[in-house]
Amino acid sequence: MSKTGMDEKERKILTAAVEAFSQYGVKRTTMRDIAESAGVARQTLYNFFPSKDVILRSIIRLHAHETHAAVSAYLESGKPVEEGLDIVFECIAVRPFEILRSTPHGNEILDGVNKAANEELQETYRGFRKLVSNIVEKHREQIEQQGTKLDVFGDMLVTALVSFKKNARDREHLQQLYEAFKTPLLQMLGEKPGYGPQS
Repeated sequence: MSKTGMDEKERKILTAAVEAFSQYGVKRTTMRDIAESAGVARQTLYNFFPSKDVILRSIIRLHAHETHAAVSAYLESGKPVEEGLDIVFECIAVRPFEILRSTPHGNEILDGVNKAANEELQETYRGFRKLVSNIVEKHREQIEQQGTKLDVFGDMLVTALVSFKKNARDREHLQQLYEAFKTPLLQMLGEKPGYGPQS
């Protein structure tokens, strides 16, 4: 059993489901397609995931676990805040963007996830906001001196990253949107991009 609470077979099934959704779209993908892609019997698939909706929720949950693990490792490392923000950007914006743009069914996948698992998605975003708050906790005083609460800072960053993911024209544009947003954030925290604390 992994730290995500899922065993390797479950993770393999979810990876296969993402591939199947990318190839066929959420609506056209059947449970049989997912079972075949994962190399498991249909009954095995149903034992773990009784429906596509459960699979979609589980994919979101797995992504959230992986993001939490990456941020937890960062928090233990003592590295600059910028690196923590970059990890959040990678997890919230870059990876989903690349998955969605790698398939002609990207919009359908996004719609399918939003309809089937909106509650799970909102819970995940709440968790991401807390992660951002943890990353910038040491700058709480600077943030609050400028009239912003720590949780609002987290909300602002996550909301922006989700928007960038949805609206970027391509990977380069996504990076440009993030860099333009990150620079003033770091200045607000008293840090320079790539340099750590300002002198």
